[in-house]
Formats: sequence, structure tokens, C-alpha cells
Amino acid sequence: TYIAWKNGVFQFDDERLESIMDKLALWYDVKIFYRNDAVKDIRFTGYLKRYDDINVILSAFEATVSANFRIREKTIVIN
Repeated sequence: TYIAWKNGVFQFDDERLESIMDKLALWYDVKIFYRNDAVKDIRFTGYLKRYDDINVILSAFEATVSANFRIREKTIVIN
């Protein structure tokens, strides 16, 4: 996990969605807006390629967690 960045990936081990999105916000220079605070506590384990397009990463999350992601300009809206 600590050297995942060296391999070009984001790696998460039972990490809260809020924590993950904070990291992605910094990496992709976007803001995060939650329409439902309950989704912040969703847990995710896995890895994603660090240099993928943000849409690819959000699609991977939608396929595995019960949340919807929409990009509006430089803000990701999570419901």
C-alpha cells in the first residue's frame, strides 16, 4: 500500500469512500460534493491505475459500490 504510487496505482484496503475521494480530489484537482453523507462510510478494497481518466475510475467505483458519481465542471457529485 505504501509504495503503490511507485507502481502507478491507487491501492485501498477497506478504506472509506470519503478518504479515497479526498486523495482523488488532490490528484485530479477536483472538488467533491456529497448529496448523501451515508456514502462517505462505504468501504472499498482494491486498486486502480493512477493515470487512468477520472471517468474510468468513477465507473469502476459505480460497478462495485452503491453510489452514483457525476462530474459537473470540476466537481464530482456523489449520490
